[in-house]
Amino acid sequence: MVARAPAGADHRIWPRPGAGLAAFVPAASAGGPGKWTAITGKGPNTVEAGVARTSDGRLHVAYHQKAGATAALRYARINKRGKAVAASTLESGWTTINPSVDLTHTPGNGKLHVFFSGIRSTVVGELFDRELAMKESDTGGSSWTPPIPASEDGDAAYIGAGIGAGADPRKAGAGTRVGAWGDSGANANGFNFGGLNATYNLATVGVGIGMPEVVVDNQGRVYGAWQQINSGGKGIYARELTNTGPLSPVWHAPGSSANGRNSFRYQQERTALAGRAGKAGAWVAYGKGYPQTRKILLWRVGANKAKAIVTGKRARGAKHISIATGRQGRLWIFWEKGGRYLVTRTNKKAAKAGRIRVVKPPKGWKSTHRLFGEGAAKRLDLFAHVGKKAATNRTFHTQVRL
Repeated sequence: MVARAPAGADHRIWPRPGAGLAAFVPAASAGGPGKWTAITGKGPNTVEAGVARTSDGRLHVAYHQKAGATAALRYARINKRGKAVAASTLESGWTTINPSVDLTHTPGNGKLHVFFSGIRSTVVGELFDRELAMKESDTGGSSWTPPIPASEDGDAAYIGAGIGAGADPRKAGAGTRVGAWGDSGANANGFNFGGLNATYNLATVGVGIGMPEVVVDNQGRVYGAWQQINSGGKGIYARELTNTGPLSPVWHAPGSSANGRNSFRYQQERTALAGRAGKAGAWVAYGKGYPQTRKILLWRVGANKAKAIVTGKRARGAKHISIATGRQGRLWIFWEKGGRYLVTRTNKKAAKAGRIRVVKPPKGWKSTHRLFGEGAAKRLDLFAHVGKKAATNRTFHTQVRL
């Protein structure tokens, strides 16, 4: 059972093992921490926004927004106090847009890229008919290019479970931009990773695949991770991607499934894949246990074993397990449990977790559908997509410090 915070205190610290309740400390009340700000308007429960922080420290967010009988793509910048400012509409009047949107930043040139998919119109010959699309901004989000195709084929990019994207942090030029989308070809519901610079060699890996994510490490290596729900192969999978040479193996995340890979707790948000600042490789956070999570594992992609990073009552029953890159090699790991959000951060070696902060959800909102965040600042910028009833769901933002 999650310890309940006293009335009026939104963020609390979970005690260290053996410390007792006296280890709880109140959160700061000024600015963003302790307060939730609505980012999106009302919409479906499947909305997952894309977030990225530029080199000037500014946090940017792009998201799907229902607009009457049509759909829109919206953008906002979040200031240091946690308030959404400079909101604008990037695309409007589309027949439909996939609720999963991703946003990347290329440090070398400061450019932002938003990835999305949908049907712009039903006119014969429409360029954007479920294909993965991309828009670019080299002005910090104040202006954007028209959309251009970012995939060769994309029926399942529209009907699929999610979109993932990454950008090479080493590139000073255009950078390597990589997206993930479904394939509507002969092997419908298959999966591909690719980008505008090159198509990465990930063969179609079967049906029942979704919730992809992509990261690029400090060596320029590209990693893709996804969730698979087809019998006999359920679980979380990852692969290093390349546009030259042979394919790397497809790795199954140890402990992500049970009963001979026939049982698996499907995560609703993008697979919790992240890189570490200044380090090579990629890491995935996920739950072990079925039908209820018993431990939270942290796995370096390609390793034979995963580390139990959170155990005991703090991990038992965890849902919406997510991850974000922190400073100095640290990783933020956060999840929902018992109607509260729990947030921790690893040490610089990503070998163990520190204290856990308990965060109340936005007041009056009952169900959590998505949990994601950005941790490159000294704090975690935490986003929760929550709802009361059908079509009244919204994404909120708060800041969490440890």
